[in-house]
Amino acid sequence: MIYRFGNKKPSISKSAFIAETACIIGDVSIGEGSSVWFNSVIRGDRAEIRIGKGCSIQDNAVIHSDENEVKIGDGVIIGHGSIVHGNLINNNVLIGMNATILNGAEIGEYAIVGAGALVRPNYKVAANTVVMGVPCKEIRKTNEEDIEIIRNTIKNYGKLTEEPQNERMNMRNIEIEELGATPITERKVEIVERKGLGHPDYICDSIMNQVSVELCREYMERFGAIMHHNIDKGMLVAGEVKTKFGGGVILKPMRIIFGDRATFEVEGEFIDVENIAIDTAKKWLNDNLRFVYGDSLDYQVEIAHGSAELTDIFKRKDAVLGANDTSAAVGYAPMTPTESLVLETERYLNSPDFKKRFPESGEDVKVMGLREGDKLNMTVADPLVDRFIGSEAEYFKKKDELLEEIKLYVVERTELETSVLLNTLDREGRGMGGIYLTVTGTSAEDADSGQVGRGNRVNGVIPLNRPVSSEAAAGKNPVSHVGKIYNVLSHRIANEIYFNVPDIKEVYIWLLSQIGEPIDQPKIAAAQVIMGRGSVESVRNEINEVIDRELANIQAFCMELAYGKIPVC
Repeated sequence: MIYRFGNKKPSISKSAFIAETACIIGDVSIGEGSSVWFNSVIRGDRAEIRIGKGCSIQDNAVIHSDENEVKIGDGVIIGHGSIVHGNLINNNVLIGMNATILNGAEIGEYAIVGAGALVRPNYKVAANTVVMGVPCKEIRKTNEEDIEIIRNTIKNYGKLTEEPQNERMNMRNIEIEELGATPITERKVEIVERKGLGHPDYICDSIMNQVSVELCREYMERFGAIMHHNIDKGMLVAGEVKTKFGGGVILKPMRIIFGDRATFEVEGEFIDVENIAIDTAKKWLNDNLRFVYGDSLDYQVEIAHGSAELTDIFKRKDAVLGANDTSAAVGYAPMTPTESLVLETERYLNSPDFKKRFPESGEDVKVMGLREGDKLNMTVADPLVDRFIGSEAEYFKKKDELLEEIKLYVVERTELETSVLLNTLDREGRGMGGIYLTVTGTSAEDADSGQVGRGNRVNGVIPLNRPVSSEAAAGKNPVSHVGKIYNVLSHRIANEIYFNVPDIKEVYIWLLSQIGEPIDQPKIAAAQVIMGRGSVESVRNEINEVIDRELANIQAFCMELAYGKIPVC
């Protein structure tokens, strides 16, 4: 499994072999043709670890850097169960089984450290020597026979490296084809939508997904594992208000309805699912919407116990859980400039800095982008908050100021010919009936209810030119529900391919699960590729390796989802 640590991500050669139970964490690089075998741990959380070409890190080895970096040269063998901690190992070295190399030590070229030996801190093992013992001592110089053993071991592990790679790829049904289509950026018409922070659908998605995150945290802290749950049937029922210049009033509160299923008891211990759900919603509202107060809403919890068969998936103790549904998802890369600009515009309008400068701007921002050739039209909806507006004339004055700010933001970020419109339903002279004015900054107060799954796709936009999954990712459990896992993972795989494989203009990744089968073994994983130059045959192996690697690392990916590190709306 491959883990990011903060902003540090392992860099691994495409020709390296990483066993599925090995763990590689943080600032680690692994060179061409190297292999990391089962249950090894390479942890670069505090300083860098650099492993050269053609190295073999054998089963149960541990390599760690703290204040000292680890540098391992080319053609190095780290034997089974060895510990390498903050030191330098030069080229063509053999570290015997269960040896320990401590901080600051240096091992010279063509040296051999015997099985079980201890190399104490800052000790230098000279090149072409054999050391043994605790602590180690030099017992002789290496000879031609020793050097031949080192070379043959490297060669033999190189052959083993190739075999598991081929075997693993054959285990997964991966299909790659060239797509004879025009990239979105080269088509005449493109339509993209973004529902913003205060949109009723966005509120639903965000709250229900956060409830899943909090349940995961509760389950993990108390029971060491994530239990069955799916909180993906939530609704936000609109309330009723009376808007008024200078500040209106709420006549009927909004209501949040939580569904669907969760685990309420584990080994006789009770989990207070209802209060976790309500407390999570209140906190999200208080943290994100300035004029919607968590205690002022009504809450209706309709979460029930899960079915016996779906709950049993979590009791089977499989290394990788089985899929809880037969479900398909599709992701793509890259996002087009129009998609990115629509997304970034909404985020800008809901940024703390923007709200500080324009407090009258509500959170229920919606952006619709239409590109026709080299012309971009952007229609924005943004409710103004009535406590900051003293009259109809002031409303239109503030609206004009907002519009100019949005235009400036958009024009500075695109070379397209742009036009921007704001609140186009408005009509001067019609009083409250002709202006988009709210008490709370969201239309959910009296105009529009919300529902999980009707908002943005997992990459933050609604891309009408793209194939998308109909599954609602928000709120689903992150360890067996492929409606969530594959939705997000398909986009990650597509991005990994686009940014790491050359000559690709656009890529689509399709993942299909089969209920009960391990989630790292989809019924099919398919890549459809639009090439910039050359043919897909020239990059087929590289694409295959990326898909296989990401699926092999699916458990670490699921934990990122579980702790809310990956946004889903």
